[in-house]
Amino acid sequence: MPPTMSVTFLGTSSGGGPIESRNCSSLVLDVLGDNSLWMVDCAEGTVRQFASQPSRYGDKYYRRAGKVSKIFITHMHADHTMGIITLLRDALGYPRPDSENALVDPPPKIEVYGPQGIRQFIRSIFTITHSRTADKYAVYELLSPGESASAPIAGSPDEPMHPSEVPGADLVPDAEGYWKGITRERMGQGFSDCSVVVDAGPIIHRDPCIGYVVKEILPETTPLVASRTLVVLGDTSDPKELIPLIKEPPVVPLVSTTTVATISHPTQTSSYASVTNSGVVFESPVPSKVALLIHECTDCYIPPEIDTRQRTGKNRRPDVVLEKMLQKGHSVATMAGAFAREIDAEKLVLNHIGSRFPAPPALSPIHSSGLHRFQHECIEEIERQAFEAFRPPSNERCVIAAYDFLTVEVPPLYRGLKTARKSGDMDDDEGGDEAVSQQPGNQAPGRYYGFRGGSSSGGGATGDGRRGIGSGAGTGRGRGRGWDTGREGSGGRGRGVIGGHSRGRARVNSGEPRDGPSKRARW
Repeated sequence: MPPTMSVTFLGTSSGGGPIESRNCSSLVLDVLGDNSLWMVDCAEGTVRQFASQPSRYGDKYYRRAGKVSKIFITHMHADHTMGIITLLRDALGYPRPDSENALVDPPPKIEVYGPQGIRQFIRSIFTITHSRTADKYAVYELLSPGESASAPIAGSPDEPMHPSEVPGADLVPDAEGYWKGITRERMGQGFSDCSVVVDAGPIIHRDPCIGYVVKEILPETTPLVASRTLVVLGDTSDPKELIPLIKEPPVVPLVSTTTVATISHPTQTSSYASVTNSGVVFESPVPSKVALLIHECTDCYIPPEIDTRQRTGKNRRPDVVLEKMLQKGHSVATMAGAFAREIDAEKLVLNHIGSRFPAPPALSPIHSSGLHRFQHECIEEIERQAFEAFRPPSNERCVIAAYDFLTVEVPPLYRGLKTARKSGDMDDDEGGDEAVSQQPGNQAPGRYYGFRGGSSSGGGATGDGRRGIGSGAGTGRGRGRGWDTGREGSGGRGRGVIGGHSRGRARVNSGEPRDGPSKRARW
């Protein structure tokens, strides 16, 4: 069976950051089940985020920079690229004394994919800073029609290739304007009959920007009801151009459309793969389902009944906020929810959160001020607006605003497109994706619109529109419609929904203070 996929957010701030509680954009995907990581965007401070993660070495959710094998850049803005150099130096290691006698053309340890300019950016800064690494990297530029490479693939007399670099490729789009099958990898040991293909396509931003579509390919004998598709968008005010790419089956080219043929293709086909002039089209024995959409949400209008002091800005109106975001090529929460509905996504994670919305600490006796409660209310309102635009047919709660070190798990899809897990340390009475909080004292799970809080040590309660889980007694304060918020130990105020539609206020009066946030909050 294929492994559980996961996404860990290392930076969730928009370009207005970094701020104290959010670094700028970066996330890592664990999709192969072999501990390798695929990174999307790499802002300044990303290496520091690896070092600052609350999970300890050896923990399930501990992420190592040295495990990054691919980097996908959505666009060349500084808040998405300025950590690439330090990440490569850290992950590729420092050169050994005997490195001069190593293989002349070793395979790259890290492949970098991105828009025009990414090769020149890395090559020039590596050269100027006299950087050297033990292992190699390769760059694959995704060129739009009419664009030429920013630098020669294998270098030139005027611009030689850096010693740490090996030739990559220039990828050109097909007739539909998409870069299909830019990379394909088989899943790890025990899952070798399953593989993952990455497609890419343009999305609207004020500068060229790319969205990446990660598609699972399952064998004919699979018992699953759907293969998983993960959609990861860069900054955008309109990603609709990506919809046909999201909905069509994955394609792995037979003959590369690149200047240097480097894209792998299947060594054999099967009854569920057809050969065309352009490549192998995988007609999966099961339908594909967008299990997770990651969409930006740079700003959101907060109504005056929540923002009574105009902390998010003076005299803001919904139409003005929307107009400014469209002018800057960004999205608001309702736009993210509407796109999730259009592609029939299972779950939506809001990312690239504006700096006016810091990630609030978990409410507790030491974090119970009016400001902290206001920060929670803002995040809840952002999630609520996205959910109401999403309007999933099942009316299930399925939206979360990301925060640094959040991990979202996407298990294989069973039972009528429901997800399910089999884990010795978790209950598996109902299927669902899982969000995992790694950050002590900050954004404990159970607060989010669409998540059920996990049990907490020492007491307290959580809510999700049903009944809170935990050893402490108490109810919560909520706005209805089923979204929920975690609550902390003795004497701490909490937010949540008991009954799903109540508007009440209560205090958790029993249970000891918690040592830290609950590790799990299941969708």
